[in-house]
Amino acid sequence: MNKNRLIKDLSANTIQTGFAQLVGLLIFYFMSRFIPKSDFGEYSWATAVGSTIVAIGSLGLDFVLVKRIA
Repeated sequence: MNKNRLIKDLSANTIQTGFAQLVGLLIFYFMSRFIPKSDFGEYSWATAVGSTIVAIGSLGLDFVLVKRIA
């Protein structure tokens, strides 16, 4: 594999990941500021439960897919 392409791919992945984290942080901040505490708590609980169900339901297949792609 070409070294320059590897650096370019890693840089693009880093920028994409950083942007996604920044957008998530901004959404979290604005939700925490403008939504009542009880509603924000319900949203946080629903997000946590949903993430757990997806993680258990996938049976780790997402990690297998990432390994095969890499």
